[in-house]
Amino acid sequence: MPRNDKDSRRRCMPLAEWPDDDRAAWEGAIRIAGPLDDPRLAAHWSPKTRHTTISAYGRYLTFLDLNGWLFPGERVQDRVPFDWLKAYIDEIMVQVKSVTAAGRIRGLAEALRVMVPGVEFPDVKRARYRLKAMAIPSRDKRSKIVPSERLVQLGLKLINEAETGTFFRDPGRACTYRDGLMMLLMACRPLRRANFAIMQIGEHLTKINDAYQIAYDATEMKGQRHYSSIVSREITPFVDRYLEYYRPILLKNLRSSRVWIAMGGHEMVEGTLYQIITRRTKDEFGWSLSPHLFRDCAVTSLGDEKPELVWAGMSLLHHANPRTTEKHYDQALSDKAVNDYQEVVRSKRRGLTRRRRNRQVSCLLKEIA
Repeated sequence: MPRNDKDSRRRCMPLAEWPDDDRAAWEGAIRIAGPLDDPRLAAHWSPKTRHTTISAYGRYLTFLDLNGWLFPGERVQDRVPFDWLKAYIDEIMVQVKSVTAAGRIRGLAEALRVMVPGVEFPDVKRARYRLKAMAIPSRDKRSKIVPSERLVQLGLKLINEAETGTFFRDPGRACTYRDGLMMLLMACRPLRRANFAIMQIGEHLTKINDAYQIAYDATEMKGQRHYSSIVSREITPFVDRYLEYYRPILLKNLRSSRVWIAMGGHEMVEGTLYQIITRRTKDEFGWSLSPHLFRDCAVTSLGDEKPELVWAGMSLLHHANPRTTEKHYDQALSDKAVNDYQEVVRSKRRGLTRRRRNRQVSCLLKEIA
């Protein structure tokens, strides 16, 4: 019997509640293949990608269930007839923003692709790319971007405040220093939030001579490619100071290999990292920047200063596809072109004003004469 509870319609059905055939198809897609087995399409996916895809497919199963269309024993490829898919898209387009709706259909398409390989879903594919083209970001991202230099300055400002300011308790001072160092590292090495939050001493952050190296295994990265980068030696003293003095204050008597420790000695999670970064940037700039926007700030700043260094931006953001990076550069180049054009217009107007003023003066002189 279909239910009509408003909140239940937004629920993503957990994997444990999926029909047996759907769950078996998913588990087969992510199973690690042996040397003589055919490779599984989702076996290499990161935990986050798997979670996103499970949520998207689970959301569709919830829709089917609430409408009485989730039939036991039905094949996965038979669950997306045109009418059901259309009704589902109509529902989510009302519930969420266009970008989120496009993400839901993209996740559904990816789930079907790996769960029933070799089967075509033309309606889902068409909907996926049309919704992507129609998606309108709900926020003006470009208006929030600031030069990375200002992010570095904010990090140094917080570090200096922690070292010289007056605090009621040492944990407050330690949190301020930690936040400044996070700001500094994210501005210089704009990792994705998930990677930055799980950073561990000796595994992801290692001191080599007088500089720190940040490295992640391929299985930990979104693009399934190993990441390694040496942080500027200028930042080494700040990292040393945090690890040797402020981090133990935050840890209290607890033990952890995580770099980022929250108040109370707990390992910092992504949500806490997000809240800290958005709060600190809003206090400084008047608007909040998410950790992901640091990546846009980095590549846009590079594009503003040296547009020809597109490959440097690709390496900076650890993109495998240059087109992903070029999107950011296109924005930077477009803005520069507009600014250049406006400057030409202003110079023309100044020239016209000068010529007009000169003619007026000439006329006045003739009248006086």
